Amino acid sequence: MLYFARVRTHGLVHNKADTVPWVLAIFCWVPHGQCAGACQLLLSLAYASSGFLKVRKQGFSWADGKNLQRMVGQFLLELNMEDCVTPLQRLVMERPWVASVAQKTVLAFECSFPVVWWAACHQSALLDSMKWPIVLFGALFHLGCYMLFSIDFIRFWFPTYWCFLVDAKCGTTAEPFCVFMMAAFAVAHVRVHSGEHWPNSSFDLYNAVHKEDHLRYMTLRPITSDGKRIKFDLSVCSSSGATRSFGYHYERLKAEGDLDEFLTSFLPHLLKAEREDKDFVGVALVETRVILDAHGTGFSVPTERTLEVRRFPNPHGHTNTY
Repeated sequence: MLYFARVRTHGLVHNKADTVPWVLAIFCWVPHGQCAGACQLLLSLAYASSGFLKVRKQGFSWADGKNLQRMVGQFLLELNMEDCVTPLQRLVMERPWVASVAQKTVLAFECSFPVVWWAACHQSALLDSMKWPIVLFGALFHLGCYMLFSIDFIRFWFPTYWCFLVDAKCGTTAEPFCVFMMAAFAVAHVRVHSGEHWPNSSFDLYNAVHKEDHLRYMTLRPITSDGKRIKFDLSVCSSSGATRSFGYHYERLKAEGDLDEFLTSFLPHLLKAEREDKDFVGVALVETRVILDAHGTGFSVPTERTLEVRRFPNPHGHTNTY
């Protein structure tokens, strides 16, 4: 119940629970003794799908270590962590060889994961000897994603690893559903898509090649009644991602005329609900930056730049900008 309850978060958390509906379907339609084999096939398809999509859309340039450094820098800005970089994040951003090895091994891991399922179905001693190193790397991979990006795939993906702890049998009665899964993932790759079609695709953000060393991000700094600006993580995530990922949607909100309503109507109510201990009178829109060294051996965090300050509506409904 704790695991499958997460399926409801699909409307709120994009592409982080891909295995949940598939595992639920496996338990419903695959005979009990063959569920482990079907789950191994599912993981093989999911990981390989992500790896092949990276190569298909970006080529092997995705595995350039610089790309990982830029991703870490961008997440530091989005998560308001640019002033509190962890040792692992600093290691990746200051050691190009670490970032390069990490991306290349992740790509190899994703593309080679079907070996695990193949080993289970064909009882090959050689393939079976490769299974546990791949499984162990998968666990470390998800842990690394959490430590680098604060992306919690662990709760959604790692419980599915139970299928490696039992004897995985591939029987003919499971074949129809297994064929259906393979067809579903094949269709996801044949059609041109942006990576947003769950549950059999990889989120486009992780497939992209990031090309800028000067990283910028628009974020919010709520202002308290005593004039202090605080960092605030919008833990409520809308279906469009426009709350937690405000910086990615700022230009769209501005272009569509929704920015004023977001800042003067939605945000004050959200702050009041989430931070009852503070009295907020306004919000500052600031641009934060991380600048990566051209050789990938370091980075700097310039002082954030205030672009605009908005006062929240007073009791009479007036809003001031100064």
